[in-house]
Amino acid sequence: MRRFCSFDAVKGHAQRFAGCLAWLALLAACGTSQPTDLGPLASAPLPNYGLGDSYRFSDGSIDTVVSVVQDTVRWRSRAGTYVTARDVLLPRLAWTEGGITGERRFPLGPVQLFPLEAGKGIKFIAVRIVRGPGESRPVTVQEDWRCNVAGATNLTTRAGNFDTWRVECAMHETPAVTGNGVARRNIYYAPAIGYFVRTEESIGNQPPRVAELTSFTSSDPVLLDSALRRRSNEIQRALEKELSGSKATWSDAGSGAIGNLQLLDTRHSERFGWCRDFDEHIRYSGRLYALHGMGCRDPAKTWQIVMLAPGSGNSD
Repeated sequence: MRRFCSFDAVKGHAQRFAGCLAWLALLAACGTSQPTDLGPLASAPLPNYGLGDSYRFSDGSIDTVVSVVQDTVRWRSRAGTYVTARDVLLPRLAWTEGGITGERRFPLGPVQLFPLEAGKGIKFIAVRIVRGPGESRPVTVQEDWRCNVAGATNLTTRAGNFDTWRVECAMHETPAVTGNGVARRNIYYAPAIGYFVRTEESIGNQPPRVAELTSFTSSDPVLLDSALRRRSNEIQRALEKELSGSKATWSDAGSGAIGNLQLLDTRHSERFGWCRDFDEHIRYSGRLYALHGMGCRDPAKTWQIVMLAPGSGNSD
């Protein structure tokens, strides 16, 4: 993942890795909520991610999905890009940040912690290979990991209230190139959104640093038929009748989904004829979906959606 970035660096490159380490200072100033222990939750399956899914944290970091290929997810962060498995609680597979490139290999074969269940634990070995800018030889470190599903916890962050599985991980590296070579991480994973909502991390003997989810957006809503009909009807009506700059809204009582459409501008396309750009936001099942689209009017006066892509998470 994007955190543990200190352990993706190597001794002797402190200045080059300053950007990667900067979040540690930011975390010290972050407020935290008090988790409340729960009874066991239902088993949590592997999460699915869609293009444009984005998660913002109290340390200022933002993780955004830029591609999904089978069980591999590529992310963009403010520091660079990285790759994880769909099992996002495990360390990232590859990364590029500030001229640093790295990868992890698993010599004993693939590793997976999911499905999350009470008392489940895994141990595995990873080999971390990091190359700094202009270096001909990479630095190679062996990591010994242990992760356990420690229990279920309810907690509240600025993004909402969540029932979570608490996963505790510890890592020892050989040789020790960062601190004393020991790191610990508590991860609070919320099955409802398919991502973690809080991390507590410590390196060596340092006190734990906390980062919490402050907001999240998803870009690929899977709606019930009743909500899809209301959404489609309102899009048709708004594109046909509303002026640019106006906002149209819809809701579906059966599913609880609500949405709005912000009309942006109208223009003529040589290929499609008259077209209108719009921003769309949908709240459904605790998630905010943000999209940007373009609809074009056919001869039958029906608006065809010719483009729909991840958009801004702001829904005001």
